Amino acid sequence: MTPFSPSLTHDGRGGQEMVKILYLITDLDVGGAERALVKLATRLDRARFQVAVACLSGRGALGDELAGRGVPVHYLDMRGKLDVGVVSRMRRLIEAEEPDILHTFLFHANIVGRIAAAWALERPLVVAGVRVAEPRRRHLWVEGWTSGLVDKFVAVSEGVRSLMTQRARIPEGKIVTIPNGIDPAEIPQAPVDVRGELKLPVRCPVVASVGRLTRQKGQSFFIEAAGQVLKAHPDAHFIVIGDGPLAGSLKRQAARLGIAAHVHFLGWRKDAWAIVAGANVFALPSLWEGMPNALLEAMAAGVPVVGTYVAGTSEIIENDRTGLLVSPSDARVLAQAITGLLMNPERAQELGEAGREKVLRDYPVDKMVLAHHDLYEGMTTSRMTKSQ
Repeated sequence: MTPFSPSLTHDGRGGQEMVKILYLITDLDVGGAERALVKLATRLDRARFQVAVACLSGRGALGDELAGRGVPVHYLDMRGKLDVGVVSRMRRLIEAEEPDILHTFLFHANIVGRIAAAWALERPLVVAGVRVAEPRRRHLWVEGWTSGLVDKFVAVSEGVRSLMTQRARIPEGKIVTIPNGIDPAEIPQAPVDVRGELKLPVRCPVVASVGRLTRQKGQSFFIEAAGQVLKAHPDAHFIVIGDGPLAGSLKRQAARLGIAAHVHFLGWRKDAWAIVAGANVFALPSLWEGMPNALLEAMAAGVPVVGTYVAGTSEIIENDRTGLLVSPSDARVLAQAITGLLMNPERAQELGEAGREKVLRDYPVDKMVLAHHDLYEGMTTSRMTKSQ
């Protein structure tokens, strides 16, 4: 293995060496992990860190945002999950960019990145971000089996960290927890008038949910719960923000339940946060999670929230203090929680205000960025010391 040699780019303030970071992610569509990467890549101290991003597949709206904010983006054009050639393309990119640290996000990027780094002429330090409490045994086995190629794992919540140490057998000292963060400056000052946009009654109750339309996010239980909530609140409407492979089946489910006129699928919206800010209740019925940005954003906007007892969500929400927690995969208890909040607006407001206070106190974006800054500094300093 070639001895470590930090980048020789200087910051102009006494010759401090620049640390080069190369991020790798599976895609750059709008999602929680992708948005977290954008926050990190655009907020790290440019006088200390030189940042670039690589993407396995597709282009994605967030790639354009990164490029527009001065972050170079490299596309590896992966042709399906079995495209082993992407590992060679990633290796060549590492050799061309010569990063000090390769930080990967999401399962496929994690595996491609660590293998490519191991094959590179000069291996960078490898950081693997673990974003969800992964239920798939095969993924956990692969993460554990290849963990020797990783210098440090970053779990997005304590629940994810516990899962990785217990089921993927990652050593305790090799994994740290750095939660997501919220930028108070981005909190909507005025909610989107979604009632006016959809031509709904001005004072009708609105319940919102945001997330990729996949099994993980549990929207089928949200729609089933909507049918039950409507029995008590026949004027209620339900907003589903996001897109994904289950879009068609979820729309058919709403039609089958006879509630299609009350369930509105908006697709991906750049103003999702502002739409949620105008809702009476936010619900996130996930079957598994990591540290959901959508939940943090809803709470930061002061909206009362209902989540499930899963990793990450149950760390953010203190049940009956900053929101409500219910069992996953249970539309009945989800409907009861939503109905209770709609029936007691004073209590809903109390929970919303308490949730906002907690998120702004415990999950500021600057705290997330500083934790990564310290991690990168510690890793590069330690490796440079060992090489001397």
